[in-house]
Amino acid sequence: MFAYLWNLKVMSSTQFYVWRALSDRITTKLNLYKRGVMLTDTLCVLCRREEEFISHILVSCKVSTTVWNMCNR
Repeated sequence: MFAYLWNLKVMSSTQFYVWRALSDRITTKLNLYKRGVMLTDTLCVLCRREEEFISHILVSCKVSTTVWNMCNR
């Protein structure tokens, strides 16, 4: 999958971000908590309904889904 990613004709910053997302290396509240950062909660700052992890932010959060849909127009 990563070989395919690196061969895409997109900006390198986009490739790097997707690589970080697929590798679970995006700085989310849940990742910070796992690394020992003291947080008051790990809920998504956008919807406050689920824990903030990468697939939630990019796919399942109602707020980010709205933003993605606006980008598609």
